[in-house]
Amino acid sequence: MYVRYLIPDNIAYLFPSVTWKVRTTGRELFLSFDDGPDADTTPVLLDILRANHAKATFFCTGKQVEKFPELARQITAEGHGIAHHGYAHIDAWKTGKREFREDYEKSVSVFASLGIDYSLYRPPYGRIPLHSYAYLRHKSQIVMWNVNGADYNRRISKNRSIQILQKAKPGSIILLHDQKKSIEKTKLILPEIIEYWQSKSFSFQTLPESLLPVKEYNTKNNY
Repeated sequence: MYVRYLIPDNIAYLFPSVTWKVRTTGRELFLSFDDGPDADTTPVLLDILRANHAKATFFCTGKQVEKFPELARQITAEGHGIAHHGYAHIDAWKTGKREFREDYEKSVSVFASLGIDYSLYRPPYGRIPLHSYAYLRHKSQIVMWNVNGADYNRRISKNRSIQILQKAKPGSIILLHDQKKSIEKTKLILPEIIEYWQSKSFSFQTLPESLLPVKEYNTKNNY
């Protein structure tokens, strides 16, 4: 299946209620990690972020938060953001409307029980059928990404992933993962890409909880 690792700016006009990047006038980028928390991978990512003075947002599944609530608390205690990613990481294209909605609500329930904000939501695999899009847009702010680091794809080399990540623009939301199958690659990519952008005076911030879709884009690189 073909995957676009750099999402074009005009995608926002097709899905106006979805956030693909952040409106910013500064040199800010937004790291995001999907699928955690995990006892073997989340601490590795937190260590790298801490050492490099970078912040990120973790899109966590309800199932993993139930397993590792202490890691969810550590993420927020270290100044990072948490958003939800469904409960069991189901593929909305392969499940019915009812099952998808039940999975979403179960995730919300887990987050609420721990006092974790659930205003931002990313659908697993970035897939939303139209019936679920209409449902979700009134429940949470849907957050995608516009730069996919491809850390999960073993056919893409570490160097190629870094090249992709170097094409980010101010306000870009970067997709990486917090999971066992990608951590060996992610932990090599992450320090290099943070250093690259910090050398250009960019900072890495958490996604705002009050995030709104960006409907106008400046397509020029100003750095």
